Amino acid sequence: MKSMTGFGRGEVERDQMSVIVEIKSVNHRFLDCQFHMPRRLNELESTLRQSIKEYIARGRLDIYITIALKTALPKTTQIDWNAIEQIIEETKKESQLRFGTVPNLEHLLEQMVLKEEFILIDETPLELATYQELVLFALEKALQHLVKNRLSEGQQLSDTIKAQQAVILAEYQAITLKTTIIEQEQEEKLLTALRQRVGDLVDESRILTEVAVLLERGDIHEELDRLAAHLTRLTQLLEKATPIGRELDFLIQEFNREVNTIGSKTTSIDIKNRVVTLKTTIEKMREQVQNIE
Repeated sequence: MKSMTGFGRGEVERDQMSVIVEIKSVNHRFLDCQFHMPRRLNELESTLRQSIKEYIARGRLDIYITIALKTALPKTTQIDWNAIEQIIEETKKESQLRFGTVPNLEHLLEQMVLKEEFILIDETPLELATYQELVLFALEKALQHLVKNRLSEGQQLSDTIKAQQAVILAEYQAITLKTTIIEQEQEEKLLTALRQRVGDLVDESRILTEVAVLLERGDIHEELDRLAAHLTRLTQLLEKATPIGRELDFLIQEFNREVNTIGSKTTSIDIKNRVVTLKTTIEKMREQVQNIE
């Protein structure tokens, strides 16, 4: 069983670059991947998603990819001579018109050549094949690390849920035992009360029928049977190696349904108190289940 929360990191170095992939995972209904990476990796996004699906079934993943170059990329430099020429010609024209003189154009040229506005520097981009293999390898290492952490936390969640399951089982057994005693007591009380009220006016079979109807209204055996079945199913799910989070979430809803019905049917204070304990424990279990893949 895996948790949906965890952290994974993978780093790969080769020749002129190193690639670092870090993944932060939290719970989510589905698999939601959010990439934080250089724009030149956008064309790899579909391939990256496919790799992630091989390791992760559910959760929100924030994937951070960093590429660090050990040596600078080759650069090309261009000067915008057209713009410089236009400025010089305009300067000559306006200076002659306004002041009757022409400024030192050599000095003006030196100043403009040094300005960033007139210099274009381009890095030679790396080909996709240069870094694709490294990115995928670093991602795989990060995913393996993440899965290891999710398995470790998943084991802790499993232990917690098993402890809560034991509490539910103990309360179920206590309610089952108490129900048998209560039914016997209620049947005797109802028979006595009915005989006192009707005396010999109604035959014994009619009295027994009325008692059976009254007892059936508070009968919780069916709910207890389903609760026992849910406990068995919970044990089976906790032993599965595949993702079980969604099925566990549905099973917890079924636990709640049966316990709520038991609480509404019974008139026993002792059983109602146990129902409160059951509902509290099931709610704690539900909170744990939200983090399971």
